[in-house]
Amino acid sequence: MLRCSKCILPSNYVGINFDEHSVCNFCRDWKEIKYKGGEALRAAILSAKKRKTNPSNKYDCLLGVSGGRDSSYLLYYLTNVLDLRVLAFSADNGLIPDQTIKNIERMVDKLGVDLLMTRHDYLKKCFRSHFSAWIHRPTVGMAGVLCTGCRIGIEKMKLDIAKEYNIPVVISGGTPLEGGGYKSNIIKVNPAGGRFSFVAGYLSELMLNPHWIINPDCMTIQGLEYYYNYLKGGKRDFIEISPFWQYLRWSEQEIIPTIERELGWSKNPKLESTWRGDCDVGVVKMYLYRSILGFDDKDDHLSSLIRDNQITRQDAMRRIEREGGLNEEFVEEIIKDNGFRLTDLNAAIEKSKARYNRKSRTQST
Repeated sequence: MLRCSKCILPSNYVGINFDEHSVCNFCRDWKEIKYKGGEALRAAILSAKKRKTNPSNKYDCLLGVSGGRDSSYLLYYLTNVLDLRVLAFSADNGLIPDQTIKNIERMVDKLGVDLLMTRHDYLKKCFRSHFSAWIHRPTVGMAGVLCTGCRIGIEKMKLDIAKEYNIPVVISGGTPLEGGGYKSNIIKVNPAGGRFSFVAGYLSELMLNPHWIINPDCMTIQGLEYYYNYLKGGKRDFIEISPFWQYLRWSEQEIIPTIERELGWSKNPKLESTWRGDCDVGVVKMYLYRSILGFDDKDDHLSSLIRDNQITRQDAMRRIEREGGLNEEFVEEIIKDNGFRLTDLNAAIEKSKARYNRKSRTQST
């Protein structure tokens, strides 16, 4: 597989092109981010609180905690470093590994943080139906739909808690180093297009495979997911801040040792990587992307770490060999629990791979 000579993105990454030195456009366009720092983050949170009418006397901000690396570190940083009063919340989608739940419970206990945890069935209710639809007509673009239902639980819970407690700021843990844009671009009619191109591509997939909407509950949940997650629906009487985008640099060498040491955090024991292991559906999706495309989010993330001068390309290549593969037995365990067989999944993967390759050849001509 041909990869960028500076990062490790492959030649079949959506929207990629190379210059005469085999450097990809994502490396050429990379711009260093200037972070404002922790004190500026604290000031922004407290300033928002002063502007809010009758703000919570008990909490300064609300933080969604998934049990993964980013939100775990933010919980530690906001509480121990910035000395802010944090209310944590977690939405259990019913497909969360035991290790993730243990991470959440252990760290809120160590930090003395209040936690609100609820369980919803949006994802669980749709996963079997959506997985069956994907098996029926497998396309790599629709692999992302397997997660449908997860974001609704998070978004609705966030809106309800912020309103109930009158909290002025909601903190989220996304980072500019995660990448993953290929997943939405693959489904677009034009990979370089915007929201309309995405919706058009999605509707085209539904027309070709009505199994995605044959279950009325799942069709409703797909609509709600788009409304809450992409259109940011619902009354939002608060500001949202993603600290890793403008205030704090996401440093792997600092974050992982800190949460392991201070919070007793542990990665999913069935995976080599410390990333993308906090939800069973996410594990299945990464298996699909790597099996069909030859890469997944980890190639994207490691490439960002190279551009950010955190690791070398040689480091990234060694790590992708070690962390890139997924435990097939673990994947089989997950899908078997939901009534499917690995042999059927792998057969569908081969169909999807052939379909994607034909589509790629057509687009290139």
